[in-house]
Amino acid sequence: MGSRRWGSGMTRCTLWIALVSLVVAGSAASAQRLLPVGERVRVALPEFQAQQENRMQKAQYLRGVLENVSGDTLFIRPSPLTGVVAVPLIGVYSMQRSRGVPRRIPSAIGTGIGGAVVFALNAAIFYSKSRTFGADSRSEAMGNAAALGGAVFGVVGFVWPAERWRRMPLD
Repeated sequence: MGSRRWGSGMTRCTLWIALVSLVVAGSAASAQRLLPVGERVRVALPEFQAQQENRMQKAQYLRGVLENVSGDTLFIRPSPLTGVVAVPLIGVYSMQRSRGVPRRIPSAIGTGIGGAVVFALNAAIFYSKSRTFGADSRSEAMGNAAALGGAVFGVVGFVWPAERWRRMPLD
């Protein structure tokens, strides 16, 4: 008979079960270490029924403070006045950690630059001699449009600074 290298079939099955349980437990433990308990998070959940206000959006967002992580469930408190909502990780599309709301001046500068670029590109693409709006060349139209876009979006960024988010791995 020769010697068996890995023992009987039952021993191999036990080894496989132990290996799989270690991998699952290790991945759950690493997920718990990566998730920022006590910080503000935004979780994207599947949208099962299309809503009237935004038919293109395929996810609904839950924002709040991550209170606890237990196995494969996140416990999020949307508001200090509400209770904790349990969210299973299996249903989460994506998860982001809040980077906070920027101060008004940096927000105005960032959104102003974005608006200037978009308006300048729009003027470059759609420039025509018949609709110059006071510009004699394409570059002058781009400069005027960039100034207008920077001013408009700069004011918007100053008045309504938006919370910034950083995507987090779920696995």
